[in-house]
Amino acid sequence: MTGPAIRAAMTEDMPELERLASEDGHSVILPSHVVERGGQIIGALSMATVPMFLVYMSLKHATRIDSFCTNVFMQTAAKDHGDKVICVPCHVKSPLRPYMERVGYSPYGTHDLMFKIL
Repeated sequence: MTGPAIRAAMTEDMPELERLASEDGHSVILPSHVVERGGQIIGALSMATVPMFLVYMSLKHATRIDSFCTNVFMQTAAKDHGDKVICVPCHVKSPLRPYMERVGYSPYGTHDLMFKIL
């Protein structure tokens, strides 16, 4: 048995990827690669196409202004690097979560960040 073929993603792959993902209640976020079996798309990978900022702000000591300035810094740093999108994971219980969409972020389901030390 052979494994799937994995190739670079193309713009024209998006409608099929979005359709497949929606069938499962998932989303596809800026795919860099497409996974195919028998010429049929069965999945996608997004490898380092979105810079991610993992943020910690003290609940006791950080103010709204601190959060605002941190957000501006992240956006500026990403733009200076040539990026057009950033990812900022925000726990559903974070006091900042209700404000994320108000300042322009869009949720893409619920995910746990999974790390593996290589």
